[in-house]
Amino acid sequence: MEKSLENPQENDSLKRKPQLDDEEDYSSKKSKVSLVTAAEESVDCSVTLNPELPETVTTEESIPGNSMSFRLKILNLSKYFGTKFIEKELKKSLIINGQSISFKCRKAPTWDYAFLSFTSADDLQNARPLLTSLILKGKVLEVQDAPLQLRDQRNDNRNKSKDSMISKIDSTKTPDILLADQVTPLWNVPYPKQLSSQQVKLRKTIKNWKKSLHEFLKGNILSPFQKSCVEWVRGVDEGYEADIDPDSEEVGTKFISDGLLCPLSKVVPSPVLNDYRNKCEFTCGRNLDGEKTVGFLLGLYKEGVTSVLDPKDTLNVSATAKKIASLFQEFIRTKSTLDIYDRIKKQGFWRLLVTRTYNTGDSMAIVQICPTDLPRETIQSELDTMVKFFSEQEINGHALLKTLLVQEHAGHHNGFIENQPTTTLTGDGYVYEELLGIRFRISPTAFFQINTAATELLYTAVRDWALKPKTEKPEEEKGVVLLDLCCGTGTIGISMAPHVKKVIGVDIVETAIEDAKVNAEANGITNAIFIASKVEDVMSSIFKEHVGVNDRVVVVLDPPRSGVHSSVIRTIRHHEGVERIVYVACDADNAMQNLIDLTRPPTNRIPGPLFKPVRALPFDLFPHTNHTELIIEFVRDYSTRPPTKEKASNLATMGSESEPIHTDETTIN
Repeated sequence: MEKSLENPQENDSLKRKPQLDDEEDYSSKKSKVSLVTAAEESVDCSVTLNPELPETVTTEESIPGNSMSFRLKILNLSKYFGTKFIEKELKKSLIINGQSISFKCRKAPTWDYAFLSFTSADDLQNARPLLTSLILKGKVLEVQDAPLQLRDQRNDNRNKSKDSMISKIDSTKTPDILLADQVTPLWNVPYPKQLSSQQVKLRKTIKNWKKSLHEFLKGNILSPFQKSCVEWVRGVDEGYEADIDPDSEEVGTKFISDGLLCPLSKVVPSPVLNDYRNKCEFTCGRNLDGEKTVGFLLGLYKEGVTSVLDPKDTLNVSATAKKIASLFQEFIRTKSTLDIYDRIKKQGFWRLLVTRTYNTGDSMAIVQICPTDLPRETIQSELDTMVKFFSEQEINGHALLKTLLVQEHAGHHNGFIENQPTTTLTGDGYVYEELLGIRFRISPTAFFQINTAATELLYTAVRDWALKPKTEKPEEEKGVVLLDLCCGTGTIGISMAPHVKKVIGVDIVETAIEDAKVNAEANGITNAIFIASKVEDVMSSIFKEHVGVNDRVVVVLDPPRSGVHSSVIRTIRHHEGVERIVYVACDADNAMQNLIDLTRPPTNRIPGPLFKPVRALPFDLFPHTNHTELIIEFVRDYSTRPPTKEKASNLATMGSESEPIHTDETTIN
């Protein structure tokens, strides 16, 4: 599932992953949401579009949420140390005259250093000698001064000249090329080479996954039984023969894994290379000449770049979306009496435009506005003028927009707010798209893959894998109950419903579930049930009410870019009736913790027999970008079930209460 597609400048390296002693903090930041469904059509899996940056950015120079101005930099830490762990250990030493020295710690997942912030210069000076040469988990700490860097320079860039702004970004490139590099970074790479590059990247990802599992075989943290559960990983080190080469046309052809956990097929190319995005988010700003513009940011907002360029030359944006953006720009420049929103001054009216354009001819536009300090009469007058303007626009002999909506947002966060309501100005607030011969209703915030033609290939493979397991004959797959988790508008479940006994779709987004119910009814699907809930809250009742004794349960998991919350994986592992999983990874690197937790030995935190990957197939849904969808089939290995409940409890404790195991790539909790 593609997520955060409209927030390209988000620095992936700064997105928090659970670290040592830090999982609960991470969970709370995610509101313990089991199905991570934020900004469904976001850049995570496709392109770098409209940048989304917080007011403060975690860098070496600035620490978010920190009002303390007296800082020290602590060096020579393990990058696997989490914030909570560091604070807990240092508090034991930062005591003077019986009183604890107050401080806050900040550390990003990849840092081998951290920043400590104090409330006063005295506290800092008292802490320095206590920290110098302190040993933490065998690491001798080093201490440096780290004063906060003033951030006024970013604001000053707002008023810099056109040439100065370009020079700050890259003086060797024209603005058009800079924008192409932002939105479609592989725009000048031949398509076959794009696919080859993606293949190499995925191989590295799967090898890193294997490396993480190898860590369970080291040391004395796990019991012999737990280690035996991942002993199979050793067998893939030198390569092994798979049952059949997934890329060969010859039946019975053997395939050598070359040290991967499972056979990896070649990347399936997209049927369309240009104009494929059916959802885009455009920023309202000013171009290099100071003109009001609707398009994409030219660079990183955190570096002071606020110039916006129109999308007329971008390869992946549809022609209809470009026309809507161009017309909205014309409206703001010539018809509107209100100004565009200024990200630096935090004032202005027109903030952004979201377009959803589909092969059916349906188009939706969502305009985000900032109503601060404006009378309702003024706001309504502007919206009425905009409605009249767009009602006069046509494309191919019919109305340009099927529906027009508005979202009010007065906060400082820049971007479309998925969980904030919208108001329908024209039409019924929905658009429709056809996928695999099925017509789907799509609401403003519902997830729908952004490349319809490539998605049909992807979902066909998901359906085939779910119904025809690699390890068995197709005719043996009877009485299948499909659990479509992160189901969105029901695209996968509804397309598979005619081929299975029952479909149970679960998603935490209520509007998406409403769409799924409408879509099932409109397409005559009677064996599908859709539930708006967290997976962990309804899994037990699903098995009680919908799974028979002889039924076989297959899960299709199509999560956001970062995967699902660990509680979802725990729930799936716990319910041993789930025999197989078809996991759709929008970004396998970001979803790595999910992949590890599915395949790691059973513990108290991650219970139940593990799953083994048996095959993987990548799809290019986002040409000219570095993103690739990857589907992986997992099969439950029931031989890894602990012998008895009593033994399982003992083994689990050994695997969960001790210090987590780490790799160079991922922290394993």
